[in-house]
Amino acid sequence: MTQESRDHRTGSIFRYNLIHDTGGYSSNMGRDLWNSWGIYLDSFASGFTIHGNIVYGAYDGGVLVQGGKDNLIYNNIFIENGPRRQVFIANFSDNSRGTQFHHNIVCYAAPEAVAIYCERRDAPHSIARWNHNLYWHGGREVKVFLPGKEPNAEWTRPLDYWKGLGFDQESLIADPQFVDPRRHDYRLKPGSPALALGFEPIDLSTVGPRRGAGR
Repeated sequence: MTQESRDHRTGSIFRYNLIHDTGGYSSNMGRDLWNSWGIYLDSFASGFTIHGNIVYGAYDGGVLVQGGKDNLIYNNIFIENGPRRQVFIANFSDNSRGTQFHHNIVCYAAPEAVAIYCERRDAPHSIARWNHNLYWHGGREVKVFLPGKEPNAEWTRPLDYWKGLGFDQESLIADPQFVDPRRHDYRLKPGSPALALGFEPIDLSTVGPRRGAGR
């Protein structure tokens, strides 16, 4: 991997997609594994803009930023993505600088899941900007995961701790008020607090198979 390839920005835009129920079967020494992300920016995938997407039912989480620079993730809905974590920033090879995550909705019910998972302790402090997001854990406490100071230590902290580090200062914990989440209708009701944060409604009326002569 050359420095040039580590620093390359694609300028790619990933928008207006409906991604759901990704299982991702694999195995490890004969043991079944289910590991799939809704959106996965792999090592050194840089310069992506991800917006206007709805992701639900992805087993490992809604989005993973593995190790690329200057990735912009905004105005997406990540809902009910796996039992462990919803958003993962890995900062692989200390290369994820310039990450921006704002005006997203992160909603989940799994009791032990965290909203944000950081694989490296220095990841949020040195590389990312995070703000104007809406989080909802079905009325439970919203938590983030940060590696501990000691080797092999693990920290799971409330969102207020994350805010104390300078992130998500204007973000909210509140029910996003989807129209009918049981039927996967993730349009927002007029009184949704996400709209007050500046979230722009996502129109998925043209997403999916087309009918008629132009399909």
